[in-house]
Amino acid sequence: MTASPESVTRDAQSMARTLSQTFGPGLCVKEVLHRLARLLKITERQAKALFYGEWEQIPAYVYLRLTEAYRSNLERAARQAEHQAAVYRALQDQWNDPCDPFSCGASATCDALLSSSYGAP
Repeated sequence: MTASPESVTRDAQSMARTLSQTFGPGLCVKEVLHRLARLLKITERQAKALFYGEWEQIPAYVYLRLTEAYRSNLERAARQAEHQAAVYRALQDQWNDPCDPFSCGASATCDALLSSSYGAP
């Protein structure tokens, strides 16, 4: 099954816009196009045509570079999300465990908490 040129152009435009969001907030369009062109090793005019979906047929080398950059961006985002999830899990575990020596710093307070929760004198 082959994709139509229009669907490939729409997919490429979507990938280019997603990639441009990773450049950071508050950038002007000219800077976004410059960074996209530099990332894909194409001219700024080609980057503009890609960003706005102006191409009727995208050259294969541009599409392959775009998909590779998009794929690596997704892999990096997945690694970053896993790292952030691990950090939040560690913070949640630390918050939920009142006797963690790193959270309260005083074992006497933790011993008192344990003895009161188990009914020990």
